[in-house]
Amino acid sequence: MRSKMRITLAAVLVLVVFAVTLVRWKTDRLEAQAQRPVGVPAAPPEPACEPIELSGVLRRPAKASPQLELAPAGGTHWFAVTGPLLKGIPEGTPLYVKGVVRSYLHLGSTANNVSAFPPQWHVSLRVTELQVLDDPLQILRRRRGDE
Repeated sequence: MRSKMRITLAAVLVLVVFAVTLVRWKTDRLEAQAQRPVGVPAAPPEPACEPIELSGVLRRPAKASPQLELAPAGGTHWFAVTGPLLKGIPEGTPLYVKGVVRSYLHLGSTANNVSAFPPQWHVSLRVTELQVLDDPLQILRRRRGDE
């Protein structure tokens, strides 16, 4: 009889310790939730992206790539441009475009995807407005007031 009582007392003691631990865990969790404001976003919302403008001649890179580039007039650099508005426009066409700058991180080679390129950022202009120009310098003249 005494051994059954000891076993019962030990079982009750284990249950009490478990219950106390469970209550403490639940209380800590509720306190942590109470400290976080409800309905407040984790980070401030991003400001709306302002479109930027660019003019130049549309070209394809030297390597076979679906990417298009805009070579600004008078410049030695090019800018990657993307978007459905560019579909069907032939290479060498002078353009005036407005759009939003976008970027993504190319992670380089992975176990499933072998890449010849190292990890690097890609920056491009997502075109939202497009105007075909007669002359690539037309926008530059318009800005200076020569036209």
